[in-house]
Amino acid sequence: MMEGDEGASAAAAPPSPQPVAAPAPAPASAEMLLPRSPEPEPAAPADRTQEAAAEWDMVMEQREKTAAAQQVQLTQAGVDLNKGGVRPKLGGWGNPITFLEAGQRFEAAIAALPESELPPRIPVGGGGLFACCLGGGGAQAEEMERQVQLVVATAKTKYEAADPESPDFVPPSQRSDDDPVVWHERVLQTVYMRLTGTKEYCVSQGAHWQDIGFQGHSPLTDLRGVGMLGLHHLLWVCTVHCEKARRILLDVDQSCYGFCATSMSFSLMALNALRSGHLNAELRRRIGQPQRSGAATPAVAVVAELYGALVHRHYRMWRGGRKQRKDIGFVMRDIDLECGSAKGVRTLLRDYGMGQWGEKNLEAQIAAGGGENNAPAGFADGGGLQNMEQ
Repeated sequence: MMEGDEGASAAAAPPSPQPVAAPAPAPASAEMLLPRSPEPEPAAPADRTQEAAAEWDMVMEQREKTAAAQQVQLTQAGVDLNKGGVRPKLGGWGNPITFLEAGQRFEAAIAALPESELPPRIPVGGGGLFACCLGGGGAQAEEMERQVQLVVATAKTKYEAADPESPDFVPPSQRSDDDPVVWHERVLQTVYMRLTGTKEYCVSQGAHWQDIGFQGHSPLTDLRGVGMLGLHHLLWVCTVHCEKARRILLDVDQSCYGFCATSMSFSLMALNALRSGHLNAELRRRIGQPQRSGAATPAVAVVAELYGALVHRHYRMWRGGRKQRKDIGFVMRDIDLECGSAKGVRTLLRDYGMGQWGEKNLEAQIAAGGGENNAPAGFADGGGLQNMEQ
């Protein structure tokens, strides 16, 4: 029985696997037997000598056009190029402009616009029963809306400049004092003269604008965000805090701080606070008080003061925290958050009202023109920023 089982097991066992023969190699083709040609060398870079020369010629041509346009601008402004001086002729075109005069011109220009070109009025409310008991009510709310509309319209006013290359070009010296081209230029020139302490006329484009904190050779690039409101605020800080503004220019590297360029952001923050209603309480309080003749309107004044508070807060954070270029975004974000609430706005105005900048009697300084005759040592002779370091 066991022998039979062993025989059956042997018969059921599978046959052992046979070794598989390796496939025969494929015959070599004729292409593989031929010698391989060497790889082509990469083409040598083209000679760019002629291209570089052409580019340089274009740059020089553009520089010559810019210099010629600036020379025309200086000549039309009354500059004596033969004597090397850059002092303009006497008259409205050459005289500095005060903050109050600029504000009055803005108000007159905006009042002459048709209703369709004005920004819509922002409802501010009547102030409730408490305001009515104090004599406010609807008339006060209407006046608030009018003043807020004036500030917003100023921000929408674009800088008007004369183009010397235009066929219809009229020299500013031959225009009337009420022409926006004339007094817009006067505002810009006054800002430059007060910040640098010079009494010299400067051309509209050049590296000198970067010395006071603009981003490029033309300040008009930075004015696009808030229009003439930003330039009006610069004139305000040069009127009320002229010496402190000059000190900021010297204390901080303007290539990353950008005093004038950053100033436009603070004008926008103050404008947004006004439009959001964060300044309504302060504005209502000021409108309810007796207004002095020749003073700035309450809305213009309170927005300018908030702007000044933001400028000073930014400087304190930058200097106190030893900030660098990489910190610009974080600093601006923190200031914007603080200005984005009614409580933060009240704190900023309270600190400003407590004399954080060190000046008193602001209205008296504005009425007197401020900043024109109170230049520190080194600026009275128009020596420029470099003399402040002495």
